[in-house]
Amino acid sequence: MKCEKCGTEFEGNFCPNCGEQSNVVIKQKQISKKTGWIIFICFIVIIAGLTTAFTILTPQNQQPSLRTELIYVAQDIVGKNLKSPSTADFPMSTDKSYIVNQIDNTDTYVVQGIVDAENSYGAKLRNKYTVKFEYHPDKKEYKSLSVEIK
Repeated sequence: MKCEKCGTEFEGNFCPNCGEQSNVVIKQKQISKKTGWIIFICFIVIIAGLTTAFTILTPQNQQPSLRTELIYVAQDIVGKNLKSPSTADFPMSTDKSYIVNQIDNTDTYVVQGIVDAENSYGAKLRNKYTVKFEYHPDKKEYKSLSVEIK
């Protein structure tokens, strides 16, 4: 390569005549600085994207759907009617096994589901239940009309 300062032909990183650094090394340093900035910016964009996605996908202070509220009310009523309420295990409210029906466009609902709970002997059994109750979503009040646990 040829030195830009004195015109001497040489090989290596520095001119043996004047000591000038070759352009090849300078360009490599510039490329590595650019690469560093590109990696840094990509890292920031990825972190920002993940943070945004996590924020969007995480429910925050969202009101549960009416179906979910009705399932929770039914679970509360069933729990109060079990021999050992503290052992009750209900499926998640999003489980498809729940059947929720409104009776004739009134505030009366019927919820059917399952619960795993201990009986009087301490054996954990799966029981099906049907709960009929009046529920006023605006007041968050309910009145149990009938409970059947099999």
